[in-house]
Amino acid sequence: MNILSKYVLHEFIRQVLLSILTLIILFVVISFFENIDEFIIGKVPPSTVASFYLFTIPQIFFMMAPYSILLATVICISSLSRNSELTAMSAGGISLLSITAPILLVASLVTSVSIVSNEFITPFTNQKANYIQNVLVRKGKPRSIIQENKIWYRSKDDTLWNIEYLNPRNRTFRGIHIYFYETGNSLAMRLDATSAVHDGKDWIFEDAYVRKFNDLRNPESSYFKSAKYRFSENPEDFFRIERKENEMSMRHIHRYRQKLRNEGLDSTRYDVDFHYKISYPFICIIMALIAIPFSLRSSRAGGIVFSCGLSIIVGFIYYYLFSMFISIGHGGALPPLLSAWGLNIVALAFGFYMLLTIDSNVSFPFFKKG
Repeated sequence: MNILSKYVLHEFIRQVLLSILTLIILFVVISFFENIDEFIIGKVPPSTVASFYLFTIPQIFFMMAPYSILLATVICISSLSRNSELTAMSAGGISLLSITAPILLVASLVTSVSIVSNEFITPFTNQKANYIQNVLVRKGKPRSIIQENKIWYRSKDDTLWNIEYLNPRNRTFRGIHIYFYETGNSLAMRLDATSAVHDGKDWIFEDAYVRKFNDLRNPESSYFKSAKYRFSENPEDFFRIERKENEMSMRHIHRYRQKLRNEGLDSTRYDVDFHYKISYPFICIIMALIAIPFSLRSSRAGGIVFSCGLSIIVGFIYYYLFSMFISIGHGGALPPLLSAWGLNIVALAFGFYMLLTIDSNVSFPFFKKG
C-alpha cells in the first residue's frame, strides 16, 4: 500500500469511527427522551437506565453501520475533492480505483465485524435489554421462558402453556400442551393437542387428548377430534413473547428452520431472517460503492453540506425499501432469498455502474462506438 492509499485509509477510518459514534449517541439521546416518561413514572434507577442503553449499543451498531459507512464515505471523498487532493492524485496518474480501494477495504471489514458481533454478542445483549425494558422498567412479570423456540407461558390463573410452534402469519399453533393446576400446585388436568386456532372468543384444539387427575391411580383420559375451550389468553399474548429475530443467532435460526422443515411446517419467516443476518451488514459495501461516485458528483454541485444532506436522504430511502422487502418476504409474497438480497443486488449493480461512469459524459461509455 503506497503513501497516498495509507493517507486515504487513515482519513476514512477516522471518519467511520466519528460517524458510528455520532449515530450511536444520536440514537441513544433520541430514545432516552422518547422513554423518559416511563423511567420517571416507574422510578427506574439511573444505573438501570445506563445498563439498558449499554446493552442496546451492539444492536444500534448493527443497524447504523451501513449508514455510518455512507456518511463517512461522502465526507471523506467530498473533503478530498474540495481540497483538490483528488485532482492532484489523478494528475499524478493514480486511478480512482486505487484511491477508493481503502474505502472498500474498510467497508468490507465493518461488514465482517457487524456479522460476527451480531452472531455472538447482539443476541445476548438484546435479551438483556428486552428484560430490563419489559420487567425492570415496565414492571411486567416474567411469565414466559423460551427454550429452543418452545414457549413456556404461565397465565394469570396459573395455567401453564407449552407451545412448540406458532405462526403469526396464519395465526396457527402446533404442539400445544396445557397444564391445569389446583390450589397447592397439584396437577388437575392436562390438555395435549396437535394444533390450535382462536376464533375470536374460544380456542379450538384439533386432535386433543384430555387427561384428568382426580384419581392419580386411575387418571381419566379422553380424545376429541375437535375441542373448544375459553381462556383469558389470546394469540397476541403469545406473539408478543415469541423470541424475536434480534435475540437469535444465525446458528439458532438455521437449526430451528431445519427442524420446522423436517416436521413439514412453514419456515418462511425464519428463512427470511436467516438471509437478513448477512444481507443487512452487506449494505456497508453497497453504501460505499454508491457513495464514492455520488459524493464526487454532488460535491462538485454543492459541497460537503449538500452531499451529507443527500446521503441522509439516500440512507432513509434505502432503509425503508429494504425493510419493505423483508416484510413482504415475511408475508410469503416473495421468496426468502429474493426478499433479503433482491434490493442489494440491484443497488450493487447500480453502484458499479455509477463508479464506471463517474468520469464520463455519456450514460453508457462502455457501449460507446469508437
